[in-house]
Amino acid sequence: AERYQSLMPHLDGDSYTMRNCVLSIIGELISGVLSEEGNDEKGTRETLFDRLELHIHDQNAFVRSKSIQILTKLIEQRCVPIPRQQDLVEKVVGSIQDKSSNVRKNALVFINTYLGCNPYSDKLSLDNLMEKLKAEVEKLKVMKENLPQQPSSTQESEESEPPAAADDAMETDLDPETAKD
Repeated sequence: AERYQSLMPHLDGDSYTMRNCVLSIIGELISGVLSEEGNDEKGTRETLFDRLELHIHDQNAFVRSKSIQILTKLIEQRCVPIPRQQDLVEKVVGSIQDKSSNVRKNALVFINTYLGCNPYSDKLSLDNLMEKLKAEVEKLKVMKENLPQQPSSTQESEESEPPAAADDAMETDLDPETAKD
């Protein structure tokens, strides 16, 4: 951790080019060294991420833009820890209203990249979700059939209300032959 500390004073300096260079080095350190399997320097990586995130709101537009570019690259390389991603997205979304067009552009590129590299996108196949929906609706039907029929004032009022449009659409989309699986 001490070997990175010599760079940190330059992040607070007046020269925006020096800040950009140090941020680039931080990005390379995170992607190249600190994101490897079995790396035990999580604290250092988190500290460097914190410093990188701080400069999303730097006084200089070039530095703000550069920090978002680096974060975009880290998202593409899947170097950003999943628990940290939501907070990061919230910070970058605030930059969409920045006064600098470069910052706004890079913020939109970041959001686009984040959506494209979403760690959960592989698990969100429409076909798989529809199969799960059909299975759960079938379970719900079986559970409703197994309930004892007890007339009550709440049940009568529920029967008199028309079913929601979403329920109708969900039930009509189900093919009884495929729902039994």
